[in-house]
Amino acid sequence: MRRCWAFAVAATLTTVTAVSQAEDKHPNDRLGYDLRFDVPFTAGLLISGVALQAMDLGPTTCRWCERGADDASTVNGLDAWTRDNLRWQDPNVAQRASDITGYVLTPLSGVVGGALVAYADDRFDETLVNLVIATEAAALSGLLTQAVKVTAGRERPSYHALPKEERESRDAETGSYWSGHSSLAFSFATASGTVASLRGYRHAWALWAVGLTFASATAYLRVAGDRHYLTDTLSGAASGAAIGVALPLLHHVRGGLDRRKDQPAKDQLGRVHLTPMGAGIGLAGSFW
Repeated sequence: MRRCWAFAVAATLTTVTAVSQAEDKHPNDRLGYDLRFDVPFTAGLLISGVALQAMDLGPTTCRWCERGADDASTVNGLDAWTRDNLRWQDPNVAQRASDITGYVLTPLSGVVGGALVAYADDRFDETLVNLVIATEAAALSGLLTQAVKVTAGRERPSYHALPKEERESRDAETGSYWSGHSSLAFSFATASGTVASLRGYRHAWALWAVGLTFASATAYLRVAGDRHYLTDTLSGAASGAAIGVALPLLHHVRGGLDRRKDQPAKDQLGRVHLTPMGAGIGLAGSFW
């Protein structure tokens, strides 16, 4: 079994090395990558995020409670108004719908849509690399989201609205800030769109349009499902979109954002490597 795993790892490294060092066929393609780094880095982010979520490190009591001395709610006016006006009569339906749009339709639009826009330019062979980079951004966004949820400890709106006696009789729900569904959906949608734009695909705009539509629907449904306040979804969307755009631009652009025609096509932006730092290791490299 160990030999099988060793062979699989060796074959994978050989494959990604060949892909990462392949000659450029498309002069307008500005995407730079090194799968020898990107694949294990993405896997590490995914494993760390899943482990952090499985450990359930969230506070057992709220840190961000939003209550006065008389137990009256002190939730800000914007969140209170949008909760009252956007919450569905049956929040469970909205919750299930947000699972579908956030965890199925948004990623599916990135995967299938990304494959289609690449295929339309006769570049279907680039699909797997594009998916790795989009997943890298989504995994980083998910890890950051878990860290923020554990730190913030904001009560979910559905729990916050319960009578005091009922709240004290059940486990606290402190994962409201910020919305994980929103951050994941926006990170994957924007990363897929950014990668397609860097590739120079003619129909990259369609990937942006479809992905952001599903991501926006996800953010709305989290409020309609009474699982998040509006500020939770806006913060999650903003953080996810920022990572989805910034990671490909800062780490995966050849020659810099302002590459001139006289610059070598092989110059790559964002070479990153591990370096010793005291008792541990850190990431080092240049982005410009």
